[in-house]
Amino acid sequence: MTLSALAWRSTAAGSLVLALAGCSWRMETPAPDWPSPDEVTLMRDAAAQREQDVIDAAAGATASTTHDALVLADLEADAAPERLEAFGGLYVAYPSASPSPSAQEDSVGGLQETVIDAQDGHFADALTATDPDLAVLTASAGLSHALSLWYSTWVAGVVEGDEAAASAERVFESSALAGETLVPEGTAVDAATVAELVRSHDEAGYLYEVLAARAADSERDQWLARRDLQRDRASALVALPGIEDVREATYVTPTRELPDAASRVVAAQTEELSIAETYMSLVPGADPEDLAWLLTAAYDAYAQAAAYGDATVQASVPPLPGVASAP
Repeated sequence: MTLSALAWRSTAAGSLVLALAGCSWRMETPAPDWPSPDEVTLMRDAAAQREQDVIDAAAGATASTTHDALVLADLEADAAPERLEAFGGLYVAYPSASPSPSAQEDSVGGLQETVIDAQDGHFADALTATDPDLAVLTASAGLSHALSLWYSTWVAGVVEGDEAAASAERVFESSALAGETLVPEGTAVDAATVAELVRSHDEAGYLYEVLAARAADSERDQWLARRDLQRDRASALVALPGIEDVREATYVTPTRELPDAASRVVAAQTEELSIAETYMSLVPGADPEDLAWLLTAAYDAYAQAAAYGDATVQASVPPLPGVASAP
């Protein structure tokens, strides 16, 4: 090989090296290892997306003429944005791009299905979340959706003339939470705490008996019906293994200051909301096996408080029951 040929090859090889050196890519550089979001971030983003889907579906259902669709759309339009904010907002991978709105059916069916999907998705995450704050947020958000679904159906029934009992036990349905019940067969909740739940339900029963003594006709009947339900719940809870019976014969009630029907309704609603908040206070740190009955018991109390109200004056459903709002 001539010297000029060797020189050409040497020059060509050097040029190739220089060309590659001028690029960001190197032959020996491995594929880039981009950072990926962790499990908590992915779960939070999915929860936020569910809330955005509800917001979109509620906007599409506002033209509906059915009572339940209108009420559900109003409730979700008010509450879903607050839940979306609590989950950190909707993640947008490319903020400079113009997002395409998700297609939602302009019907009550589409809205109800979207809310049910959000409810069950939140409950499923609450059972598996490794972050305790996210577990509470998703459980609370799921309960809010369950209450919105019940309330919209209840209002529609009242407006359309259905004669539903004012006092009743109510249990929601969810494909994510198996065995929704008001009283479990067993529980990991501390025995002393369960004993206090017994006392709360028994005290509520006493309050309802006093309210009934001051009422007449159908009002009296509704207080007596709820009295029986509350006392039955207390008896069922105290029958669980290892639960001390702390029920008392009488309790101090504010009924001397409640002379009329309107004030008696307020007293009943206050009692039910107190019980609901007590159950929600047990959700943080609860075993997944206890989540269903704690949420169901809270749901029953929240719904009962709303059922004592005026269906023609729309109540508000808490966006995040049991979770304190940011100041």
